[in-house]
Amino acid sequence: MVYRVENGGNYGWSIMEGPAPLILDQPIGPTPISPPTAYYSHTEGVSVTGGYWVTSPRLPELQGVYLYGDYVTGRVWALEWDGKRVTRNELIADTRKQIVTFGQDMKGDLIFLTYPDNGQLYRLVPNTTVERTSDFPTQLSQTGLFANAETEEPSPGVYPFSINAPTWQDGFESRYWIGLPGKESINAVIARRDELPLMRYNKPNNTVLAKTIHENDRRIETQILHFDGYWHGYTYKWNEEQSDATLVPKESLETTVNGKPYRFPSRNECARCHCSNFHPEKGTFGLENGQLIDPGNPYNSILYYRIATKAAGHMPMIPAKKMDTIGIQLVHDWIRSMDPEKEVPQVSLNPQSVGEALALYHAIQSGKLSKAEAKKAIANCMKSSVPFVINLFAGFTLD
Repeated sequence: MVYRVENGGNYGWSIMEGPAPLILDQPIGPTPISPPTAYYSHTEGVSVTGGYWVTSPRLPELQGVYLYGDYVTGRVWALEWDGKRVTRNELIADTRKQIVTFGQDMKGDLIFLTYPDNGQLYRLVPNTTVERTSDFPTQLSQTGLFANAETEEPSPGVYPFSINAPTWQDGFESRYWIGLPGKESINAVIARRDELPLMRYNKPNNTVLAKTIHENDRRIETQILHFDGYWHGYTYKWNEEQSDATLVPKESLETTVNGKPYRFPSRNECARCHCSNFHPEKGTFGLENGQLIDPGNPYNSILYYRIATKAAGHMPMIPAKKMDTIGIQLVHDWIRSMDPEKEVPQVSLNPQSVGEALALYHAIQSGKLSKAEAKKAIANCMKSSVPFVINLFAGFTLD
């Protein structure tokens, strides 16, 4: 989000992130939270890097606009303000750089730095290729990944692999491939950060990762990550005949698959998922003295709350539509096993705290309550005066 800062203004951080709630269990302050001057959703970017007003005449079409960018995606926007309102907020560049900060030279021209720092300064220049048509493959069969897309037979240099612990995908399953150019390979290098070992992987340009998501062996989408110094994500939607898949628009696609709602991610969401770090700190979600992990007490552990809720604060940040009940139970039991004798909140059908609500959540999920008791308890929780209790049970379904 971008704000026009005024005396006495309250811009909500970190209670709000633009118009979206973030860490709500904090005092708002003496004045109401003001709306942002401009903002974008996480389907377009991840983290705003603030810039400056352009005063240089080098690019006349940008003179007098406020330029700002996105740290993860490298996109740049131009904002115009008439003194009362925004009259323009236009995406003007996709730098593919991690823009960490902007600066101005003596003529008022904007420059920016990237992370990791390579000792260079960058500035925007006119794009002379903007009118060229793209020959980017719109069909999966055109990508060269598969000798036969219909049977998913990989081309030479493309290798299938498996993942020991794949991420939860609403119960769907996936097949995986990696493509390497020529005879090149990926090299692992052990470095150190803050005295801790850190594994880094050196990847050759044009490395490709592919994943086909399927249900009962019926293919739904194939996701591709292409590396050219930066990872770029693309998604292909399989046709009804299962003979080929078509490139999904970059803005994402919401449709139905097998009669159920299904969403294909935007390309920026691909970058957000694969190029950004997880932020564990989003408040305590109403847990009194809550800890990220409270050994022996899952009902005072922020981690357990974040994987259990479907509402704000759900982890991962790009949430699945269905809950991984087995995974949630596993994390609960793991935290409990750290100190099995530790006192924990008791189960109540009308919980008065978030900790008691988490204990109730576990009792329902693990089948310790009858359906009648569970329905009554959920109804009580949805009337709670504590928003984090409501969020925990919003969308909760009983089998």
